[in-house]
Amino acid sequence: MQDNKLIEPIEEIADFLSVPITLTIKDTKKFYVLREVNGHSRDLYLNNLAGRLKGKGEVTQVRDFKDMQANLLSRCIYKKVTANKEDPPSKSTPDQLEEMGEIPVTIEELRTWPARIQSLIFDRAQKLSGLDTEAEEEAGND
Repeated sequence: MQDNKLIEPIEEIADFLSVPITLTIKDTKKFYVLREVNGHSRDLYLNNLAGRLKGKGEVTQVRDFKDMQANLLSRCIYKKVTANKEDPPSKSTPDQLEEMGEIPVTIEELRTWPARIQSLIFDRAQKLSGLDTEAEEEAGND
């Protein structure tokens, strides 16, 4: 028997889901946006995650925890920028930044954030990007 749901047309809004983030760091408010990862970034994250895990069928050991959460967060957190408040990255012109209004947060910057903040945002990032169960399933297929 054929499942008719498989042949139903797919109709979805393809805009990326996003959530504003405001952090107060040393008495200064900084504004960020957490955005759903795209397919390429998801695959890079899953490959990175799978390379850290050991076990057949089920994970029995994590080989390396370094930047485990930051690896995903650096792919989906963007710092809100204005031309006069933030220095543009060397590879972007001020015109490009003004048009975008945001730049990716680097792993180096994320390393300086409190662990509780990283964990809070990481959990949301996984859910927002559909990785909360997918990441576990993909990792277990090695």
